[in-house]
Order: sequence, then structure tokens, then C-alpha cells
Amino acid sequence: MAVPSAHRSVVEAWLSLFPARRPGGVACLQEESRSAVYRLDGVAPDGGAVIAKRSTESVVETETAIYRYILPHVGVTTLEFLGWVDAGRGYRWMYLEDAGGVAYRPRNSMHATLAGVWLARVQSRAAALLDSVQLPDRSMALYTQHLVKARQGLRGALELEVLADWGHRLVAVTDGLDALASRWDSIELLSSRMPPTLVHGDFVSKNVRVRSAADGHSLHAMDWELAGWGIGAVDLPFVDREAYAAAVDRSWWKAPADAVTVLADLGRILRAVVSVSWAIDELGGAEGVPVERIESWIDSLVESIAIYATSAHRSLVNLGLE
Repeated sequence: MAVPSAHRSVVEAWLSLFPARRPGGVACLQEESRSAVYRLDGVAPDGGAVIAKRSTESVVETETAIYRYILPHVGVTTLEFLGWVDAGRGYRWMYLEDAGGVAYRPRNSMHATLAGVWLARVQSRAAALLDSVQLPDRSMALYTQHLVKARQGLRGALELEVLADWGHRLVAVTDGLDALASRWDSIELLSSRMPPTLVHGDFVSKNVRVRSAADGHSLHAMDWELAGWGIGAVDLPFVDREAYAAAVDRSWWKAPADAVTVLADLGRILRAVVSVSWAIDELGGAEGVPVERIESWIDSLVESIAIYATSAHRSLVNLGLE
């Protein structure tokens, strides 16, 4: 098979692991400056596809630890980890079984129930491995840093001349973040209701697949690059809360009846804080965007920031903190 030059490195790295398994086809699924995702056809042990992902060394270390040392030991379905290869300049290629199936849909009751049970088992059982598997810190300290960064970034954005026409919308977001900061002690107190455990960090449709087979359905979570040990509440917003509560191991967490709903709202707030922080980071680069794209680019980012801030406010209301 003739391999296009853009695909050569991912194939060569794969063949260094499995010389006899030459791909029948190679497809680029995503290509960015800091990451890339390819599908290699016909090379999995069962003849199916393998997904190759190029990420930084630290991300691959985190994902390797989860796929090798956590998920196979907590009694849930997981993707087969096939290895990694150094890609140079601080990057690695990581190879996984193709998840297949269909994208997770939280509004599908079967999907949401399946996810609730799966997540409860992972969080209940992975907690026992906290001291033996090294992962990044995903405690409240991380979210506090994001909140501080977002507030500082917004103040800086308001001083940019290029963003003057969007100032009134950004001021509204600033007010929302200030209100959130004034209630942060209460939010931290709520977070302490749940013991620390494994956190995916982005447990949403794009990172979860559901497979169907003659013996039933199975769920497979991927892209653990934001994972670590910390507040499991951040993964709760998009699963069935009753299914989660019923499946939680009481030896890990004796959750009160309302706790899962409360912590799901907390999770929405924490997700929103991180998303606003990232979006404001991008907004800070507005002066470098080509003139012909600047208006639509800023519109899109400001709209995203407003949506995240609104989500956080709604959850504050639900929690009785607003």
C-alpha cells in the first residue's frame, strides 16, 4: 500500500509496535497543531480499525494510566489500549481500539441510564486506586484557578479596542463571574459532599460511544486528556441521576437522596468556569485575527462565553445560591 507522506509517521510508529499488521487504509479524522487523530483500517486483533492519537507526552501518560491501570480493574467496559510510540518534540502516538458504535445522546433514556450506571461504577471503584496511580489534580483548586484566570482575562479583554462593540455583553459576564466568586465558599463546601475520585473532565457526547450487540448495549468513554483525581461532580450533568444514585457503592459514598442532583448542578458550574476561562483565553488573541474574520469570530466566542455564564447562573439558582 502506498502511504501518503502526511500519514507516514503514524503508520511507521504503528509498525514499530506491530510489524506484521500493515494498515489496509489510513484516514485522517482530525489534524491540529498540538494533536491529530487517525484511523488505521484492518489492524486490530479482530481485524477492525485502530485509532491513533498524537498528543503531548503528559496527556498520553494520563490516558495510558487510565486505560492500563484503572479501567480494566473496575469492572466496566473499556477500549483496548495497544501501546504508544515516541513521536518526537514532546509528543507521542497512542493506539486504541476503535470505539465504533454511535455517539452518546444524553436525552436518550437508555443511553443516559447506561451512562449513569457506568459512571457510578467507575467513580465508586476507581477511588480505591487514588494512592497507587498518579494522575493530575482535578480538585477544587483547579477550578478556583480557572475562575481567577477568567475574571482577570475578562478585565483585560474589556480594555481591547477591537472588542469595544461587545463590551456591554462582556460586562454582563463579568458581573456573573463576580457573583459566582462571592459564593465560591459555598460552592467549595458543596464539593466536599463527594469523596475524591477519578474525573473524566469532559464526559459529553463527543467523547462517549454506545455499542449495540446481541447481548445488549455497552458504553465506552474516550479522550481522557482532561482526566485526573478530584471532583467527580463535573461528570454528572449528562447522565441519568437516579441510575447513578442506585449504582453507587455505598462503601465509597453514602450519598443523601438529593446529593446527586445537587452535585450535578455543581458540576455544571465547574464545567462553565473552565469553558469561560478557555474562551476568554482565545478572546485575548482577537487583535491577531484577520480583519475579514474578526466580527464573526468574536461574535461566536462572546456567544459561547454568555451561554456558559448563563448555565452557571441557572445552576446557582437551582442550588439556592442566587
